[in-house]
Amino acid sequence: MHVSVHFNGWGDYPNPKGYTTAPIHGPFEGAFVRDFIDFKDVRKSIPNYSAPKDDAPIEKRVAAYLGESLAQIEPVYEAARKDDYASASPKALKIVNQQLGMGITQLRDEIVNAWRESKDVTAGYPLLSVADVLAGKVELTPTTLASD
Repeated sequence: MHVSVHFNGWGDYPNPKGYTTAPIHGPFEGAFVRDFIDFKDVRKSIPNYSAPKDDAPIEKRVAAYLGESLAQIEPVYEAARKDDYASASPKALKIVNQQLGMGITQLRDEIVNAWRESKDVTAGYPLLSVADVLAGKVELTPTTLASD
């Protein structure tokens, strides 16, 4: 929702399905989560980590995730139209548990991917290889860190 023009109410856009134009962000992500979400249930929607299936860069992986996230906007608004966020309806619980699980999975996976890919990165000036630092070939000192 965060990258959509519909992030907090449908707004002043064509609205053939009559979705709410009132703020939805707080009730959906705040009060509903606080009052009705059991994170034991969210954990059930979080798959085990799996490495990227291709060598796609993070920019491509994040774009794919955001596309998947955008596809969930209408179900969120459909549940709001039926006032499913006022109580713990099974439909609203499923939507919110899935959304939370999807976000947690993406964040976890990209942190793991970044850590794994960081060994191939260089930083500083002169450039230092993270792999060399981890292997003890380069000692990090105030001098090596502050020379750039």
